[in-house]
Amino acid sequence: MLQEPLLELSSDRGLKMAYAEKSLTEFWCDVEKEYPELGKHALIELLPFGSIYLSVSTLPPELSKLMKDKQAQVSH
Repeated sequence: MLQEPLLELSSDRGLKMAYAEKSLTEFWCDVEKEYPELGKHALIELLPFGSIYLSVSTLPPELSKLMKDKQAQVSH
């Protein structure tokens, strides 16, 4: 059901050029105006990642803990 609009979207050079500078979410919000079902489906799939990014991106990496058990790779 979504294959035909996705094929149309993938060949739409004007759309690709116009949205090259936008975020993924902004892109799909705009796509939803021309391809409602395709845009709606994409936004539903992207929805969980926004909240995960917001909570995970605030955590500082624990580099010493990450590197503690790692062993350097020596060349043969």
